[in-house]
Amino acid sequence: MRLINKKHLAVRHAASDDETRYVLNGVLVEEMEGNKIRTVATDGRILAMVNGSCEEEGNFPVLPELSQAPNTSTKSIIPSAAIDKAIKGLPGKKCKLPILENIALKMSENKATLISTDLNQTSVTPTNLIDGHFPNYEIVIPKSDPVFEMVIGIEVLEKVVDILRQFGSTSGRFSFTKSLEPFTVKDAQSGNELLIVGMPMKL
Repeated sequence: MRLINKKHLAVRHAASDDETRYVLNGVLVEEMEGNKIRTVATDGRILAMVNGSCEEEGNFPVLPELSQAPNTSTKSIIPSAAIDKAIKGLPGKKCKLPILENIALKMSENKATLISTDLNQTSVTPTNLIDGHFPNYEIVIPKSDPVFEMVIGIEVLEKVVDILRQFGSTSGRFSFTKSLEPFTVKDAQSGNELLIVGMPMKL
């Protein structure tokens, strides 16, 4: 059994919803050495990966649903729909036990069981796994050192995306000169040219 939380499952939003690419319609979950877990998702254009530690399993409530679920695999592709359902079963913000913010996960060769509880109600999500070979994602992760690094606030990125969307854009041309200098985003639509200048955050 492994415990996974919302941070592990944040990658779910990078998964594909194209049913013809069914192997990408879920999240790859891998148990790693040192009580760590890796989650990976991609739609072929963007890839997201989280390497993280797990809470101690012994602190999670003892539930009959857990003991009944098989646990024979350390690597599986879990469908996005099952992950969405399991996340909805997590306790709300009023939960005072941090351990309950995790989903208990058991995986076998072709099935997985995701369980969450607030001690009053238990949500059980059994699911078939996605059958197939997940792409070799490690080959697309850059191995060389970056030329420079820039920190961009989430609110800034959200505003940039909102402006592009309102302008009618489906993409934007991002330009970076060097660390700590403003970055620019450009696009052109129907004779109108858009320029956005964003201020980076200090490293």
